Amino acid sequence: MGLIVSRWLFLLLLFLVGCDQPVSLPPEPSPAPPPVTGTQFVAHHTGRLHGQLHWQGPLPAVSALESVDHPLELASRPVRARINPNQLRLAGDRRGVTQAFVWLEGVDPARAPPWNPSPATLVMQAQQLTPERLLLRQGDPLTLQSRDSFHHTLQARGAHYFSVTLPNPNVPRTRSMTQAGVVEVRSGSGAFWTRAYVLVQPHPFMAVTDEQGQFSFDQVPAGRYQLHAWHANPFVVQQERSPDTRRIIQVRFDEPFTAQCPVVVEAGQTTRPVLSMGCVA
Repeated sequence: MGLIVSRWLFLLLLFLVGCDQPVSLPPEPSPAPPPVTGTQFVAHHTGRLHGQLHWQGPLPAVSALESVDHPLELASRPVRARINPNQLRLAGDRRGVTQAFVWLEGVDPARAPPWNPSPATLVMQAQQLTPERLLLRQGDPLTLQSRDSFHHTLQARGAHYFSVTLPNPNVPRTRSMTQAGVVEVRSGSGAFWTRAYVLVQPHPFMAVTDEQGQFSFDQVPAGRYQLHAWHANPFVVQQERSPDTRRIIQVRFDEPFTAQCPVVVEAGQTTRPVLSMGCVA
């Protein structure tokens, strides 16, 4: 019995001594650098891609969003209509889809032209994120900044999953975007109508469709690729309410609208693909 007690006292002593020692945590891994482009680029082996994304079928009727300015606060405030951040905008006789992401899959970054994009920043001001669409090179940092005196929290979902607090105005925070794909950035402070979307790719062949639903890629290496289009869905399928105020503080939208098609790019030629996107009745 005495031997057992002695062993327990010895283990307890080791534990107490260990508690006084600083705990060394493994260092966080450094983010991977952006993919190198241009090392195998040959200008005369490239072509141009100029296409359009249009809407096929009836345009879905979307209800407006409504909320007070600060749903987390207990104070009574007037309810105002909010613009649905994912609303579809069509233009022209061909019903071109504006503000949609378009990009190529299957591109070897080394064969792409040299690329040094500008820094990317999302700004929260008056409970709105700008710009609403952003293109970012894989591995580059995304800067998040607030210009409001209100304590904001931003959440990323999709290709990246994280939360960033912005308690003070004009104090930027950065996150390295190491995964390719579409990232939804939304308010985590009750402003559920706030959305921005970031497309992350390892090469420059990505775009946001213009006011006619058109897009262009220059100096695309000759080859076969898959062309993708993406637009956020405006239909709300789930709501989250504050347990204190019972007001809506977050919503989840339905699966995005997508389209894709194979494309062949030939040296010295312009390829003109047309993508169709639509809502299933």
